[in-house]
Amino acid sequence: MWKTVFVFLAVLLLAGCQTSRFKEIDGGWRDILSGNYAKAEADMEKVQALDKELSNYDRSFVKYTLAVAKGRLCKTDEAGQLFKESIALEAKVSGEYSLNMGKRYHEAGRMYYAAERYEEAAFYFSRWVEVADRMYGYREGLGPVGMAWTLYLYASALEKSGKTQEAERVREREERIIDLNRESQAMKAYLRNKDNGLAIARGMVASVNGTLVPVVDVREGIFGGYPKLSECEKKNPVKE
Repeated sequence: MWKTVFVFLAVLLLAGCQTSRFKEIDGGWRDILSGNYAKAEADMEKVQALDKELSNYDRSFVKYTLAVAKGRLCKTDEAGQLFKESIALEAKVSGEYSLNMGKRYHEAGRMYYAAERYEEAAFYFSRWVEVADRMYGYREGLGPVGMAWTLYLYASALEKSGKTQEAERVREREERIIDLNRESQAMKAYLRNKDNGLAIARGMVASVNGTLVPVVDVREGIFGGYPKLSECEKKNPVKE
């Protein structure tokens, strides 16, 4: 089910994209969904090399896909630079406060959190919250569980960065959202699972006519597929 949801998200991100490179770009995201990160990296680097043939929209999405692939291959620094470039391009295409921008901030935040680079994670989570607030207000348009989940990670990143007072304010907001939705089945599942490294996130997809609609709850790993620092160190041991 979760793979289906993310395919829909990819469709949303590519909505309105008119390009002769659509199949290659879409294929890169499908490789991400199937866990074939090395292939996604190689294919997106080839597409990125066709820079002059691409629109800003396409460049943004290619860099975003490449960032996700490299992040999941433990190439955090390269991925971080690509996230920045994608965000700069996407601001020109869809504006500072859009679903596409929010997705980029969220992915970068989870990548840096998994890599234990908590100040950078906190920065990107803070930007995600800004987008969510601007787009949806306190009604939490991405779903109360999705908002609580990100606030949980944001507060944890702040705390691990030594910013305890800021972390406490973010935790208070998470608790308010939990209290308001405590009786919902989705929130009960969230509370059961978050301490085990899992969370229930409510996504958004594009319907056939392009209208945004909420989808069923989806269980995801708390890092969103990004390897923890310890896992990357095993793959890339430091040479003496």
